[in-house]
Amino acid sequence: MSFALAAAAVWAAGITLSNTTDVLDKRFKLGAALGGLILLAVATNLPEIAITLSAALQHNLDLAIGNILGGIAVQTLVLAALDAFGLGRRAALTAASGSLTRVLEGTLVSAVLMGVVMGAQLPGTAVLGRLEPGSLLVALLWGVGLWGIGRARKLPWHLDGPPSEAAPQAAEQGQQGDAPMSTRRAALGFTFAS
Repeated sequence: MSFALAAAAVWAAGITLSNTTDVLDKRFKLGAALGGLILLAVATNLPEIAITLSAALQHNLDLAIGNILGGIAVQTLVLAALDAFGLGRRAALTAASGSLTRVLEGTLVSAVLMGVVMGAQLPGTAVLGRLEPGSLLVALLWGVGLWGIGRARKLPWHLDGPPSEAAPQAAEQGQQGDAPMSTRRAALGFTFAS
C-alpha cells in the first residue's frame, strides 16, 4: 500500500515538474530541450545525487559510479522502450524530433559518461589540489556542452527543413486554455514537486 501511495506521489510530482518546467522554459527563454536538460534533469536526479554523495562520503566509490552509470543506462532503456513501442505514433520517438539539439544532447551525455569512466580509471594519487582530473573533465565537458547546445538552438538545422512558425504558436495557444501560470507559482510548484 505504501509503495502504491509513493508511486502515485512520484507520478503526480512528475506531471507537476513537466508542466512547471514548460512554463519556466518559456519565461526564461531556455527552450524545451535546454530547460529539460538543466531544470528537469537536476530535479529528477535528486535521488541519484543524494545516493552518489552519500556513497562518496563513505568512500564507496564503486557504488557512487555504479549509481551514475546505472541511472544513465535505465534512462536510455526507457527511451529505447518508447522508441520500440512508439506511444501510438507511426515513427519512433527519437526519429520524430529531428533536431540538432537532440543530437548534441546525446553527444553530451556520451561525453560526460566517457569522462566519468576515464576518471574512474585514474590512480588515486592523481589529484590536482583537492580535485581529481576526472571531475574537472566532467565539469568542463558539461559546461562546454550546455554552452554549445544553447548556441546550436539558433542554427536552422532540422530533419525536415525549417520548422513552421504557425505550428508552435497554435500549440502554445492550445496549451494556454486556462489563465497562464505566473513565474513565481511555476518556480514554487517546481521546487515543491522536486
